[in-house]
Amino acid sequence: MTRIANARLLLSAAMAMCLIAQTPAKAETLELMHFWTSGGEAKAMDVIKKAAEQAGIEWKDAAVVGGSGMNAYQVLQSRIAAGNPPAAMQMHPVLIRQYAEAGLLLPMDDVAKEQDWDKVLAPALQEWVKYDGHYIGVPFNMHRPNWLWANKAMVDQYNGGKAPASWDVFCNGR
Repeated sequence: MTRIANARLLLSAAMAMCLIAQTPAKAETLELMHFWTSGGEAKAMDVIKKAAEQAGIEWKDAAVVGGSGMNAYQVLQSRIAAGNPPAAMQMHPVLIRQYAEAGLLLPMDDVAKEQDWDKVLAPALQEWVKYDGHYIGVPFNMHRPNWLWANKAMVDQYNGGKAPASWDVFCNGR
């Protein structure tokens, strides 16, 4: 197995990333562009970096500071336009599809098959990391945009101390 394939296996343990199609298949160095630069995020990325290095993969960190990845996406677009894309990029799932439609991503079906992603990834998650029947990204972590948080002090003050137990109760008071 090549070093880049080992890197894909390593990173597939957790990361929503995509491989840019112009990257040589047998690169000796894995350059990962990401936006995990603050506090615990940087520490988490260091764990991945150290694991890659222990696996014999030369790691080239391409961290871009700026919350939510917006700065990193601008840098990525500039690098693609200049013909110098990174080997891998941390990316939100919606953008993965856009880059796939532009033909900029490599399929990761070999890794997916070896790790049995069709069985271990929930179908809803597969929809985000597949394009035209091929895996083009790997999950790294999960953010849920549809969480509802309640301020207990305010619930206690205005609702008799009982938070809504369902959407029906939240929306309709019953």
